[in-house]
Amino acid sequence: MALVFLLDEHLSPKVAEITKSLGANFDVKSVLKCEQGDLKGESDEFILNYCIEKSFVLVTFDVNTIPQILKSWFDIGKNHAGIVFVSTKTLRSSDSVSIAKGLIRIGNEKSNKILKDSEWQNQIIFLQ
Repeated sequence: MALVFLLDEHLSPKVAEITKSLGANFDVKSVLKCEQGDLKGESDEFILNYCIEKSFVLVTFDVNTIPQILKSWFDIGKNHAGIVFVSTKTLRSSDSVSIAKGLIRIGNEKSNKILKDSEWQNQIIFLQ
């Protein structure tokens, strides 16, 4: 299955558009536009479960709530589909171009290794 990043609702859908326009060899979707926008406002745990169901890698700024959920999942042996944490210390939420370029760098590196979905499982990457 092809790599798909899912941007949480704190990341602009423009990141997906820019990533595509820069020639990414993978897909980027936004919570704000995915499923006709029905994911907007859903809990972080719901979004993480959706990512498992669809084999999407979540991209988020949320270094507070998401790690707590992941820890509780780890404690019960539940896996996640992969997370990319975007650093607010080095990237502003309004800097869609830099975020898109960072995703391309990660996506191309991982795609060149032809990772299977299971190899993204429980992977945590920090985009800085």
